[in-house]
Amino acid sequence: MNKLRRIFNPTPEEEEEDRQKLKKIMQQLIDDKCCSMCKHSVPEPHYEGGYDAGSDSYCPIRKELILGYGYGQQCLFWELKKDALLI
Repeated sequence: MNKLRRIFNPTPEEEEEDRQKLKKIMQQLIDDKCCSMCKHSVPEPHYEGGYDAGSDSYCPIRKELILGYGYGQQCLFWELKKDALLI
């Protein structure tokens, strides 16, 4: 399969397949209570080697940067964002 064609010129079936995969991933994040899906989290950009390396969740309630996965399962303040599944 030509991966560049799929990225830049996908068929409607491929677009729907990708959308379904993304929905499954987002639902798993919600089920695991990931901090990035919490309405209180704030995306905090970080840099590595002088380049933008993405963002991590910052919790204003706990006042700390959440660098791992799974902290939301123990959090008493975790609430789902309103726009969590808009795909």
